[in-house]
Amino acid sequence: MAREKIVGSNGRCAALICAVKIFIQQYRCPKSKEVRQHLNIALKPCFNYLSQCRLFSVSMENFVKFIKHTISKVSPEISIDKAREELLSECDRYFEENIYLAAQAITTTTVNRINDGDTILIYGRSQLILRILLTAKEEGRNFRVMVVDNRLI
Repeated sequence: MAREKIVGSNGRCAALICAVKIFIQQYRCPKSKEVRQHLNIALKPCFNYLSQCRLFSVSMENFVKFIKHTISKVSPEISIDKAREELLSECDRYFEENIYLAAQAITTTTVNRINDGDTILIYGRSQLILRILLTAKEEGRNFRVMVVDNRLI
């Protein structure tokens, strides 16, 4: 993430979710510890390292809060395999609802607001904005785009 190989808030959050899922899949809880306590402790240095490489986006911060809360709700009576299954399922649900479906809803709503002859001013580059503009063009809308950016190339 620090080298900008993964860009955009949604892309970075999706990559974080994938990384957390891999961590959970490979996680082994010591016999004397509860999953909900030990897993949060085990993930903390990972989150700290990633945020030092590059600050988390709002969506990434929200996911970190979500997964910590979800882990804290894991019942101490269930097996590690069951806990793992539940946590992986929750990660998938979070991605579906908060990244994928949210992007679809934003795209649909925004495309419906673009009319023929509009001039759209955008700042920088965003995968979601690109998706919106391409969808509007595919639907036959005729509009102009002006891009404003402050990054030197």
